[in-house]
Amino acid sequence: MIALHSKTSSGYVKHAVHPDAIAKVTQASTSSQWHGIRAIIKLFDGSTLEVSESLEEVLALIEKAKQ
Repeated sequence: MIALHSKTSSGYVKHAVHPDAIAKVTQASTSSQWHGIRAIIKLFDGSTLEVSESLEEVLALIEKAKQ
């Protein structure tokens, strides 16, 4: 499992996600990054997470979890 954080109006929400559940990781657009969203993660169940970790950080977490 990897821990990811999403920004909310009252702080941050922590998500625990299994690396095999992740279908796609995309770098957030400049306007999204202005609001604290660094990467957009699509899960195989159709969910989308907008997280504060960068694309590189998410990929590193996935690699570390798979070792």
